[in-house]
Amino acid sequence: IDAADIEKMKLNFDKRSLDIVIDYEHQTLSGEIAPAAGWIKELFIKDGALYGRVSWTAKAKEFIKNGEYKYLSPVYDFMGVDEKTGAWQGCTLHSAALTNKPFLDELGEVRANKNFTKETNMDDAKNPKGEPQAQAATQNGANYEAQIVELKNQLDASKQEVAALKEQLAQSAVDTAIVANKLQESQKQWALSYAKADLNGFNEFLKGVMPPQQKTSIPSNDMFANKSQSDAEIDVVKFALGGE
Repeated sequence: IDAADIEKMKLNFDKRSLDIVIDYEHQTLSGEIAPAAGWIKELFIKDGALYGRVSWTAKAKEFIKNGEYKYLSPVYDFMGVDEKTGAWQGCTLHSAALTNKPFLDELGEVRANKNFTKETNMDDAKNPKGEPQAQAATQNGANYEAQIVELKNQLDASKQEVAALKEQLAQSAVDTAIVANKLQESQKQWALSYAKADLNGFNEFLKGVMPPQQKTSIPSNDMFANKSQSDAEIDVVKFALGGE
């Protein structure tokens, strides 16, 4: 945690305008019943450290007086989002807990003085060990990176499927055009390139292409079964078929 994180935690606390719960043994994180030991009413920064003004419950005061709980352990959320809008907030102070096994080593003991208004130091900026909260943040970052990689892989696979489908559609359109005599076999490679690049444009192009009329073959009716007929006789046959 650096100075920017501390500033961000205070800013997010002030914007939220809600007290932060202090529970017992981080029970809030378990999602089960988590009675409050106290509430953080205010956060402020002093000498680069984060402090809070705490209002303890009567029960928590007794625990602290009797030495049954010795430490106050904060929980940071390095990837906090606004619960109402879903907007990114960054580092936030999620909660804190009375415990005898704190996440951080250098927080010092928590004591309830006669006025129960002691300012409790919750800064771990000087903690060199990278305790579980920092490890949790690193793990969260790794999880997000893994999710991003997975999404990229899915996107690449989808792109490959789309490319394969476009190629199939282009091939089908070209083959159909050749069968319909709108294209010659010699035009196939050009047509494939066109259809792959712009299938809609290729289909519009085909609409304007008329297949050539097939030549009508005139059967050689041997009207005069005379193999030695002259050109004049052939002319007579043509005249009979409509010639001039």
